Amino acid sequence: MDGYEADKQFDKAIWLKVMMRQQSLDSDIDQLKFLELLERLRNGVNDDKTIDDWKFLLKRQVQPIKQDEFSDAILLFCEKSRMYLI
Repeated sequence: MDGYEADKQFDKAIWLKVMMRQQSLDSDIDQLKFLELLERLRNGVNDDKTIDDWKFLLKRQVQPIKQDEFSDAILLFCEKSRMYLI
């Protein structure tokens, strides 16, 4: 089943009423790096940190052997139109 067909299996959507931002945990260095990375992404910054950000995000990607653990995960979208792009 391809992504489009899988998407058509959903019959419910949940609308979140409150926008939550990533929060800082003072003792977690990775969390602080992630917050800084999000700020650069939000502002469209493309500088010498871009490669470092990319490498940092690669450390957090789901490994192929673990992807099946997320096969029934809930997907969250910020816009309804983006839901149909998956």
